[in-house]
Amino acid sequence: MSNYRGIQALRGVAACMVVVTHALQLRNKNFGGPLWENGGAGVDIFFVVSGFVMAIGRQKSASEFIKRRLFRIVPLYWLFTGIMLVKLFIIGLQPSIEVYAEHVKTPLSYIAASLLFIPYRNSLGIVLPILVVGWTLSFEMFFYLLMAAGIALQVSMPMFLSTVLISLSAGSIFRNDNWPAITVLLNPILLEFLAGYLLGLAVKRGLTINRVLSATLGIIGFAGIFAFSSRLEWGVCAFLIVQAAIPLEGFPKLVLDLGDSSYSLYLSHMLTLSILARVIIRVGIRPSVLAYITLQLVASAAVALAVYRFVEFPMKEASSPSTRPLPEIRWTAST
Repeated sequence: MSNYRGIQALRGVAACMVVVTHALQLRNKNFGGPLWENGGAGVDIFFVVSGFVMAIGRQKSASEFIKRRLFRIVPLYWLFTGIMLVKLFIIGLQPSIEVYAEHVKTPLSYIAASLLFIPYRNSLGIVLPILVVGWTLSFEMFFYLLMAAGIALQVSMPMFLSTVLISLSAGSIFRNDNWPAITVLLNPILLEFLAGYLLGLAVKRGLTINRVLSATLGIIGFAGIFAFSSRLEWGVCAFLIVQAAIPLEGFPKLVLDLGDSSYSLYLSHMLTLSILARVIIRVGIRPSVLAYITLQLVASAAVALAVYRFVEFPMKEASSPSTRPLPEIRWTAST
C-alpha cells in the first residue's frame, strides 16, 4: 500500500472511529453519558477500501489469491478469538460492551462457526461471532470467495461481481429474522465492496478527477457520517471519502503506522477497552468524556502497534515475502 498513502492513513482513521464508538458505549454503560454510533461507519470505509484494493491488485490464480487472503486475515483473527474465549471462560473479564456475552452459551458448533467466519445464531438468538467485531470478516471472506470464484472461472470480474452482489443485496428485501443465520449475508452492505472495486478499476485504467471536486466530495462524505445514521447512507459517504483519500500524500509516520496496524487495532481494541475500563473503575476515577476517549484511544493504538510489530507483521512477511508494491495513481489537479 506504499503508493496509496491516503488509503493507508484512512484505514487508521476508520479503525479509530470504531474504537471511539465502542469506548463511548463502554463509558455509557459504566458512568452514563453520550453515545456516538456513527463511528460504526468506519466499517463501511473498510469495505469500500477492500473492494478498491482487490481491483488494483494483480491476481495470478484463484488458489494463490485465496491463500494470500487467508494468511492475511485468519491467524490474527483466530488469535483474538482464542483470547476472547479465555477471557470468557477463565479470567472472567467480561466484555462490558458485549452485554449479551455474560449469558451466552458457547457450544463447540458456535466456536467452530466463529473460527470459520460462518454466521451463527447464538443461544440468545443474536447472529454474532465470539469476537463480535468478526461479523465484518464474514462479509470480507465472502467477498474474497467471490473474487476467487471469478478468477477460477475466468469470467469478466466486474460483470461477475456486479451480478452476484447486486442480486444478493436485492435478496435482503425478502429476508426476515426467521431465515437461517447464513442469510445475513443477503445485505446491501455488499454493494460497498462493489463500489470500491469499480472505483479501483477506474483508477487502474487511468481515469482522472479534478482534485478540488474530489476533496469537496470527501468533505461532504465526512459530514454525511455525522448527519446520517443508516448503513446505506454511510456506504455512500464511505465511497466519497475513499475516492478523496486516493491522491493524498504527506502524512506523519505515526498516522501511516496506524494505517498499517488498523487490522490489529480493529481486532484487539475490544480487549484493550474492557481491561482499561476495569482499571479506571478500580482506581475510582470518573474521567470526562474527552479524557476517557483519549485514554482508551491511546491505549488501544499502543496495543495495536505492538501487536502489529510483533505478531501481525512477522506473519504477513512470512506468508507473502514477494509482495510487490501497488502501481501509482495519477490524478489531475486541473479541471
